[in-house]
This record gives sequence, structure tokens and C-alpha cells, in this order.
Amino acid sequence: NRRALEERLEAEISRSYRHQIKTSVVRIDVDRFKLINDALGHAAGDRYLALVGQVLTKHVRTLDVVGRLGGDEFLVILPMTSASEALVFINRLQSGLQDLTSKHPEFGVATLSFGIAEAPAALGASLPTNHDSSSGSRSPRRDTAAGAAVPRWTTATPVAHHAAGRGAAVTSASLS
Repeated sequence: NRRALEERLEAEISRSYRHQIKTSVVRIDVDRFKLINDALGHAAGDRYLALVGQVLTKHVRTLDVVGRLGGDEFLVILPMTSASEALVFINRLQSGLQDLTSKHPEFGVATLSFGIAEAPAALGASLPTNHDSSSGSRSPRRDTAAGAAVPRWTTATPVAHHAAGRGAAVTSASLS
């Protein structure tokens, strides 16, 4: 569920900063999902999302985490992985998408848009904190799933996301 995904994301990002190891987070948007839903119905749209989820889980390592953010968005946490290494995962997805397209032609060509954020962006970076003025203490940032990994997700194109902010190195593209 989303809460478990957010908790795992927060733990992995904290570990990344604490041990100065790279962790990449891939935010994935399923292209043309609204068209599939509108043309084939919600049951078909749900089945398509389940098939995409299967492709994602088939191509991750055992230490990686795949979760659905909601709607047609997924999040993949890749511990001990730089952004350039995360592109290897993205490239592996391409064969899975081609298989999905050939096995389920009713959905058309399967494509995904994605953004990759890497934490920490540079050695020596520290975990972003929020200052709690009531207690005077500093505590680790506690935000939503996207915010915990990357301070802000913004829209680069209608479906391709990228990150912007402290502690995040970013790339975005579309995969078909």
C-alpha cells in the first residue's frame, strides 16, 4: 500500500544520506492510460495497470521496491544504485514492454514516461531537515513519498516527470 511505500522510501533515503551511498528513485507514469480507460473501460484499465506492475516487478532486483503511487503512477526504489545505473533498469523494462505489447495488442503499444532522482546527489550532502520552531529541535524531513525522496517533482512534459531541488540529481525521458 502507499503508506508502506512511503515508509520504505523514507528509510532508504535516510540510509542513503547516513551511509553516503546512492539510492535512485524512479517515478513512472503509464502513457495513454486515460485513453485505455475511456476506450476499453475501467476493468480493462485496471487489468492494464496490473500487467504494467507485473512487468516492473519482473525486472527489479530482490532489494528493490515497486509500488503504485496512485492512478497511473508507480514508484521504484533502487537502493545502492546511481541514476546512471537506474537507466540500466529502465532499459531492461523495454523488453518487458515489448512483450506486453505483443501479448496484449488490445492495449496498443505499451509506453512509460519516467523521472529518475538520485540521493544523495553529492558526497557530503546531508539529509534535508525541517526546523521545528516549537521544540527548537531539528528532525528529518517527513513529507509525502515524492517529497521524501526528492524535494519537489515538477512536470517537464505532460507525462514525463523530473525532480528539482536539493539533494537530487535528475533525468527524465519517455520509454517505449
